[in-house]
Amino acid sequence: MTSESRPAIEAVLFDADGILQFPVGSVHGWVSSMGRLGGPGFWREASAAEHLTLRGEADLRPLIEAILARRGRDVAFEDVMRPWYDWRPRPEALAIVQRLRAAGVRCVLATNQQSYRGAYMQATHGYQDLLDATFYSFEVGHAKPDAGFFAAIGAALDVPPERLLLVDDHRANIAGAIAAGLRGRYVPTSATADDLARVLREEGLPA
Repeated sequence: MTSESRPAIEAVLFDADGILQFPVGSVHGWVSSMGRLGGPGFWREASAAEHLTLRGEADLRPLIEAILARRGRDVAFEDVMRPWYDWRPRPEALAIVQRLRAAGVRCVLATNQQSYRGAYMQATHGYQDLLDATFYSFEVGHAKPDAGFFAAIGAALDVPPERLLLVDDHRANIAGAIAAGLRGRYVPTSATADDLARVLREEGLPA
């Protein structure tokens, strides 16, 4: 099927981290902050623990506290969460979102998040007002790249999968979306807002 004959995209699913928001400073700085709190390799253990909580089936706090105790680190859970919270929306990316919405393309947040960080994002970043809808994995009960995550979004939006486009910085998530019948475009974290706009234009969108 050529690009000209494919169904028009009705909604774009934007990932959060690496697409719409970035850490204050750099990703390397985030890793360094985690290392200062929990020691070498702590960020890997913490990230693995977080992965267990993305579907809302487990609480991150006791998992992190157990890791800290095993490492002999006298650090509060709230201090560990601070680097996770210290990410901010990229204004240039949100400007692209607003252009799409003004042209009649629905834009939604489609992000894997545990409950603590998701609640922080909801209270702080205002995505619920900046996009047409927000889907956090801990609320959906499924996480990318699972097909259930994309099916839940399509059902909530009442849009067939072939008219949904996922923009994400993880190739596995793009592969999962395509397997579920969506269209998907990989955009690396190193990409600029201009790069993001170009990718969307290649999909026939007025970005």
